[in-house]
Amino acid sequence: MYTFLRNGATYLQSAFITYFIAGSMAWGIAIYYTIGSLIGSQRVGHDRIIDSIGHQSRVSLNAKANSI
Repeated sequence: MYTFLRNGATYLQSAFITYFIAGSMAWGIAIYYTIGSLIGSQRVGHDRIIDSIGHQSRVSLNAKANSI
């Protein structure tokens, strides 16, 4: 996660990443995709943002599975 943050996530995006890892996965991802789409419409890099969130959601799902 920290590598991803260093790679250019904004503070607001970081807050949502923390939010959905902490609990409401579906809401967090939905909100984050909305933010990613808004940002992506304004600058190139949208695909990188979406790839990062897809990867991060898989990592957090694996972590939840391992903790059960």
